Amino acid sequence: MAAYAVALGLSPDVALRALTSDSARMMAIGERVGRIAVGLDGDVLLLDGAPLEPATSVLRAWVNGEEIR
Repeated sequence: MAAYAVALGLSPDVALRALTSDSARMMAIGERVGRIAVGLDGDVLLLDGAPLEPATSVLRAWVNGEEIR
């Protein structure tokens, strides 16, 4: 849906923020997740393209500091 919103004119930065920090704040967990910052919990994805491009694939993923295979 975020990619669709970008296709209709939403800024890619705003769309990505809607998937991360804005949604964490709405769920009242923004003090723990939603941004990359020291002391926050986070999972990391290594992608082969832009996050909102439909053709982008996940190459590697880390959850709770452990690589998922």
